[in-house]
Amino acid sequence: MKREVEARPVYVSYDELPVYGVPKYSRVHMYRLMRRGQFPAQVQITPNRVGWRLTSVSEWVGNRPLSSRVQREPADAA
Repeated sequence: MKREVEARPVYVSYDELPVYGVPKYSRVHMYRLMRRGQFPAQVQITPNRVGWRLTSVSEWVGNRPLSSRVQREPADAA
């Protein structure tokens, strides 16, 4: 009988956020965005450590609008 392994969430620290596509915002600005509901809420991992769920961060990055100054690739480019 095969057991299904429950996937554990992966957490990202503040210093790791740019690796996953989040601009290097100051901590103060991150708290402002969270308070406004414009960035995923952080999660208390241990009594002295917080982080963000990687799935939430990836979703935020994917839904973030691009600047009008960014060159967009043509839709028919392969």
